[in-house]
Amino acid sequence: MAAAMESVSGFLCPMTYICLFMVAPAHFCGASIGMADDIVKQAPAPRHATVRRMADLHWRKIVLHVRFTICYEPPKGTIMKTALRIVLGLILLTASIAKLSNMSGFVAVLHSYHIFPQGLHWPAAIMISGAELVIGSWLFWGRHLRQAAWTSLVLHSVYACFAAFMLLRNVPILNCGCFGSYLARPLSWMTVGQNLVLVALSLLLARLARPVRSLYTR
Repeated sequence: MAAAMESVSGFLCPMTYICLFMVAPAHFCGASIGMADDIVKQAPAPRHATVRRMADLHWRKIVLHVRFTICYEPPKGTIMKTALRIVLGLILLTASIAKLSNMSGFVAVLHSYHIFPQGLHWPAAIMISGAELVIGSWLFWGRHLRQAAWTSLVLHSVYACFAAFMLLRNVPILNCGCFGSYLARPLSWMTVGQNLVLVALSLLLARLARPVRSLYTR
């Protein structure tokens, strides 16, 4: 009778591990992991038969596999993250290509701001167009996305501050130069607002691009 009870307990003990994890809710996954570690560590090891030792090790592997399957959660916000980086990258690439396609027109726009020293309009035009091209391509590439998002945030913050500064100076600007000499529109507070929206989108992308800590750690 004692041998029969020992065999039954040897079968039920691993099944108990499985049931604990199958009924555990996903949002209690972290607690279940700690409980599983304690149960596996405190499980009485078979004392006599080598076969039972091998069977117990096999059940432990099954428990760990079930724990990983239940507790694994795919990264959240993947679709939103992809959409944000494509939108921000597309805006910057479009603005950069528009400026590079007519550099003389963009230089004339910079002249209208009356803020750059003489002789620095062409270098400034090249730097602005190049920065937008690099950051837009970086966002499309998708590697080191959080750093790309922070760089985009800094760029649009500079644009918003510069536009607000020019508006406070009451300098009439007939073409803000957002897309070079194309899509000409006056500099206004709407331009500042649009850049602030892009700042907010870049910040959201930076938050979504944070590294996700895995729930399954050994």
